[in-house]
Amino acid sequence: MWAAAKDDGGASAERYLMPSSVRIDVVSENVAHHTQDVIRLYRRVYSGAPYFYDAADFDLFETTYWRHQIAEPGFVLTLAWDNEAIIGMAYGWTFSVASKSARLLSLHLDNNAVAWLDNCFIFAELSVVPSWRRRGVATALHDQLLKATSHISALLYVLASDQPVIRFYRKLGWSILAKKVSQNSDRHYHLMGRRLSSAEDVPKRQ
Repeated sequence: MWAAAKDDGGASAERYLMPSSVRIDVVSENVAHHTQDVIRLYRRVYSGAPYFYDAADFDLFETTYWRHQIAEPGFVLTLAWDNEAIIGMAYGWTFSVASKSARLLSLHLDNNAVAWLDNCFIFAELSVVPSWRRRGVATALHDQLLKATSHISALLYVLASDQPVIRFYRKLGWSILAKKVSQNSDRHYHLMGRRLSSAEDVPKRQ
């Protein structure tokens, strides 16, 4: 049985200015149960601009990235639904010094590595289908994902050229820790961080 719960008083549609048909589920057990939902959403989000992913990209995500990610310690997934149609997701996991990204994060954080990586949550993904953007769904997914963790800090990478997304995270309390770093690709990213002294400190949309 997979664990899913709509937070009481948390991700209510009214609070985030979403239609009453929208709900947010938090999944921390038997996450693989939702693999097909996640793949379907991933294809809808990344097949268009500015990504234009192809069949090889989607296959790599499904057969490699997703399978490895859900095995990370402390993995948590939030899903947004409009009735029974999936419209968004966010997920992440607990940072581990044994992870493949540990060396890269330490390098990008330089002298601040210890301060940020101790009890840290890796905010890995936040995706909403185009027709549901700017309607509070992304903010609800973001807030509920962070609320489901007990970490004191969180980190994420964002495309350095994606100014709207950078502004979105800034409004939610994130700051840029390292600019135009590489993730073993030809694209440049900003590394952003957010202090989470407690779940109640997660910023909430007014």
